[in-house]
Amino acid sequence: MRLGIYSTWTQYILQNRGLLKLKGEAMSIEGYVEYKKREFCNDVRCPVQLALNSQREGSEEYERTRQTCKIDCRHTTWEFHHWLMEKGYLIVRPEK
Repeated sequence: MRLGIYSTWTQYILQNRGLLKLKGEAMSIEGYVEYKKREFCNDVRCPVQLALNSQREGSEEYERTRQTCKIDCRHTTWEFHHWLMEKGYLIVRPEK
């Protein structure tokens, strides 16, 4: 679960309470897993993702196909959000 950038003070408090563990640049809440890149796309068997899976990452063909994801995704935000809820994901952010 990506948490974004916490202030140093917030990180300190959460780490001391055992609620936050740092993994490289990403921060995660202990006992939770982070969403993996393209997990939704693979799970719903998106035809664009299936094409990407069969191509060499970084190749010209791959980058051309990937443009579909960037500018003309076959799925809606509503579908993605509801898929996240069905899979038990939480969307969190630090308090302001």
